[in-house]
Amino acid sequence: MRRSATGILSVFTPPTLTQVSPAAVCENVDYTLTLTGTDIAPGATVALVDPQSGTTYDADSVTVTGSTRADATWLAGSVPPGSYDLTLDNGGGCEDTVAGVVDVKPEPFVFFVDPPVLYNGASFQVTVYISGLDAPTSAVELIDAQGTVTPLVASSAPGQFNRIFAEVPAGLPAGAYDVRVTSDVGCVGTLPAGLTLTDTLTVAVDSIDPAYVSPTRRTAVTIRATDPVPMGQVGFVDTPRAYLSPNPPQPGVFATALRAVVFQDDKTLSAVVPANMSPGVYDLVVVNPDGTVGLLTGGLTVTSAEPPRITAVQPASLDNNTPQTATVLGEHFDTSGVTVDMHCREPDGTESTVAATVLAATLTDSSVDAIFPTDLYPTGTVCLVILTNSDGASFTYSAISLKNPAQNLFPWTAAPPMTTPRQGHALVAARPTDTSRFVYAIGGDDGSSVHASVEASQVGVFGNMGAFRQERHALPEPRTFLGAARIGRFIYAVGGSDGTAAADSTYRAQILDPLDTPEIVDLSLSLDSDVSGLGAGRWFYRVSALFPASDPANPGGESLPGETLVVQIPAVSGVELTLQWDPIPGAAGYRIYRTPGPDLGADAVELLAEVSGGGAVTYTDDGTVATDPAVTPLPPGSLGVWHAVDLLPAAREAHAVVAAPDPATPNLWHLYALGGRDAGGYLDSYAYLSVTIHPPAQPKASETHTLSGWSTGTGTLQNSRAYVGAWLVDEVDLPPVGAGNHWIYVGPGEGPLGATGAVDAAQVPAGGDIPAFTAVNRSVSNDRRGAGYGDGSGFLYLFGGGTGGSDSGVSAEMCTSTGSGCSSVPPDLEPDAWNSLGISMSEPRVYCAAAQESAFFFVSGGYNGVAVTASVDRTVQ
Repeated sequence: MRRSATGILSVFTPPTLTQVSPAAVCENVDYTLTLTGTDIAPGATVALVDPQSGTTYDADSVTVTGSTRADATWLAGSVPPGSYDLTLDNGGGCEDTVAGVVDVKPEPFVFFVDPPVLYNGASFQVTVYISGLDAPTSAVELIDAQGTVTPLVASSAPGQFNRIFAEVPAGLPAGAYDVRVTSDVGCVGTLPAGLTLTDTLTVAVDSIDPAYVSPTRRTAVTIRATDPVPMGQVGFVDTPRAYLSPNPPQPGVFATALRAVVFQDDKTLSAVVPANMSPGVYDLVVVNPDGTVGLLTGGLTVTSAEPPRITAVQPASLDNNTPQTATVLGEHFDTSGVTVDMHCREPDGTESTVAATVLAATLTDSSVDAIFPTDLYPTGTVCLVILTNSDGASFTYSAISLKNPAQNLFPWTAAPPMTTPRQGHALVAARPTDTSRFVYAIGGDDGSSVHASVEASQVGVFGNMGAFRQERHALPEPRTFLGAARIGRFIYAVGGSDGTAAADSTYRAQILDPLDTPEIVDLSLSLDSDVSGLGAGRWFYRVSALFPASDPANPGGESLPGETLVVQIPAVSGVELTLQWDPIPGAAGYRIYRTPGPDLGADAVELLAEVSGGGAVTYTDDGTVATDPAVTPLPPGSLGVWHAVDLLPAAREAHAVVAAPDPATPNLWHLYALGGRDAGGYLDSYAYLSVTIHPPAQPKASETHTLSGWSTGTGTLQNSRAYVGAWLVDEVDLPPVGAGNHWIYVGPGEGPLGATGAVDAAQVPAGGDIPAFTAVNRSVSNDRRGAGYGDGSGFLYLFGGGTGGSDSGVSAEMCTSTGSGCSSVPPDLEPDAWNSLGISMSEPRVYCAAAQESAFFFVSGGYNGVAVTASVDRTVQ
């Protein structure tokens, strides 16, 4: 330093900075940076400089210690988040700048804990969603109303600091907890009352079906509440969360969320148990969005081996005069021993469970005989059959029925009507999963116009039908007097008339799988001052997949929506929410559904947006796009887009359609169109289409079918006829048919000379081409053209039919052995074939349609002598 005549002139060597620490600080707290180097002068100033804009943020205070250290402090909130250069200035332009040396981290904004409500009797893993956290987490804590802090074991999702998995142990006191998150640089964010724990069990959870599931495969289940809900308890609220918690609790093992939870009504949920869960017993926990909780202790077991599965009971209808022996068919039966029970509902609604006597000598891994105490119940009783392996794993099969020794069906009862009067339509039963059942009415006409529409009704385990609803997707063209059958996960609709002429078309639609849907796997929140953003409250989201026009299963169609995501948005402006979901194989894009406003419930979601591209699996919702109330997600049980797949060799209408598996080649089926008429008159010919089923190639991919192309079959019916139907008979219906074999019986109809009672039969051969039909020994004596068809327990049934329609029905018993008028078994019928059923439908019917779902027959529509009707009747076989 030198002294001049006019004052003192200070001359300093320019400083050199060698280190600045820490390298990261948090914007919402006061912070101090320590600078080390050389030639740091007293009175030096320190500033953070935005390298993009050049904006300078001077330290609020600087303390210089010697010439090698300075401590600079900034007050909370004085510097916006970002990456900064740091400049130390000794004065007079003597300064040093270090580029990009300090990151100012934003305050973590904790905006959502998923799930927000938990039962405190089980351990859970929650996901804490945070905005503005780009550093690892050092602590996640719960703070109760008294200020008690409970540290949680937590870790960030791989590569995603804004999503934290935290372990909430069982046994914490009930109440609301603040959720506090601290990053490794000390940035702290808190969500007040972000998590609520409850010890009050008020949701009346009654059962989960099946109660035993595979350790290797995902399993669709149905969860039911007690019906009626007991006083002081509640049912399900749209849409709950459901969890499986180990019983007994295991250290470090947390409740597993069920996937694809769908609210059907306040007493019924459907869900999916994930694959690869550890074998053991689990409690089922259901948490409603309003915070009410239910518990089913030990409700579900993941088995060590594959659990049993019942595919059929033979016969499906048993006499109730004395105990009856029946064969239970399926897979994974424990050959060391099983038990069989029947849970029965009598016609007056009384339910009870009784044990059947297992005939141990008959037990294999796929079948067992049992003596059922059917004499304990009245005619018309419907029973679920429960088979239990020695390890406790069980399966409940719906359903068998009990009848009187006269073989009469139980009286018809009226079911909910279709939405549209129909005649000449098809009625097909199908199961989207092992625990869900639907009946589909396809096409037909109302006497003046031909329909392309399709409608569906859900069927319960005891045969109760829900209200019909219109399917979103109609046939490509109107069709009446068509035929339809199910093969695998597709329904095929064959031929028919457009109202002016017979058609040669073949359409099909996929039965959509509720397991093959997009799952929202991540979300993030950001704040944008340029938009108003999403308002405070609970917002509901669902995502579905869209498929290209070239998709072989659902061309140009849409999947069912994935499960509902509920997000609690805080009361701040400018909130933008970004969703991310897992991709669906073959998808061309996705639809995002959201409630039009907060706190409206999952059933209120509407179309928010579509994104294109199968790999596009994110969407940012800033609250500025209005939802479209005209577009809502597909409901459970929906079909995909109907599409043309092949043409018949020649047009035909009023024919029979039936599908049968090939007796020699697995996954090969044959679709038959038999009889009917075309522009030239009545037909005695048939055509067949061979269909090879290809299981999904990867998870959430579709089953696909390869078609051989329609061929004209070799054999012919004994006479030409239309307005016919067909029965498919297998070993379950008639044991002499033999394992793996199927017989087709073609029923009476209308020929060139009027009504004909002829019945033909043939065994389905390998390859599908039937060389010849046999004239069945007993023809139908009265006019049954245009009747509904059903079969079971050794009987063929005809419902209604004839000129002007009939409300009666007839049945024929199939021969089980030779003698007494039976010479060929099959296809001969007993001498007293085609007796009156002695019961009447709710009204006469002709050109009606019939379908069978386990022990139940359904007959819909038809002409009643005055008009085409929409009514539906139901009976127990």
